[in-house]
Amino acid sequence: MTNSASTPSNSDTRPDSVMGGWMPIESAPKDGESILAICGSAYSPLANVTWWADGWTHYSRPDDKWHGGVGKWFPTHWMPLPPLPAPPTKGEPE
Repeated sequence: MTNSASTPSNSDTRPDSVMGGWMPIESAPKDGESILAICGSAYSPLANVTWWADGWTHYSRPDDKWHGGVGKWFPTHWMPLPPLPAPPTKGEPE
């Protein structure tokens, strides 16, 4: 059985690195660039936008009294953020 979700179509315009899927966190940039990361070993994996700032950092709940809205975590895999959607053209619904 073929999984069509993992088979890129000819019309897919995402960069090769996104089409390649999740990469080991050790290969992620540590220059402050935001990336999409996931902790694959978690009971219920959750993806977060994260960046390196003396450890992997992400925004947590603003009411989080322990971290002040920013938390550290230990992701296992990453991929670049997808491109932003194109702005609507005149006449298209927003």
